[in-house]
Amino acid sequence: MATVTDPKTGSPIYSTPGVGRNQVGAYQVSGTPWITGSATLSPGMEDTITFPNITQTVVIKRMDSSAGTLRAHFNATGSGDVVAGKHYLDMPTLGDGWELDVKCTQLYVSCPTGGTAREYFVIATLTTIDDSGMGALTGSGLTD
Repeated sequence: MATVTDPKTGSPIYSTPGVGRNQVGAYQVSGTPWITGSATLSPGMEDTITFPNITQTVVIKRMDSSAGTLRAHFNATGSGDVVAGKHYLDMPTLGDGWELDVKCTQLYVSCPTGGTAREYFVIATLTTIDDSGMGALTGSGLTD
C-alpha cells in the first residue's frame, strides 16, 4: 500500500492499495512467462515447484513414454487425503498434460511407485502479485 503524505505536516493524505490476489486487473494483463525446463522423477518421489509470484495459468506436460502414471496436485502427497481422496491430476502417457487457469504459488508433481522414472516440464504465466498474498490451498477437493 502506498501512502501520500502532506509535505508540510508529514501527515497522511490518502493511501492507495497495492496489487492483491483479488484484483481483477492483475489477471487481465499478459502474464510473465516462467518455465522449469524438464525434470525426471523416480518412482515414489515428489517434486515441489514454487513460483516466485502468484500464477495466472499453469501448464504441466508429461515428456516420457515409460510405464506408470505421473501426478500433479496442489498439496504434498503426505497432506491430508491427497492420494486417498484422489485430489490429483493423472498423466498416464507421453504427451498427456493439463492447462490450468489457477492462482497458486506451489505445484507438486509425484511419481507413484511402480514403473520407471518419468519426465515432465512446467510452464506458467505469473501475475505481478507476490506470493505473500496467497494463503495455503487446503480443504474440500484439495486435502479433504
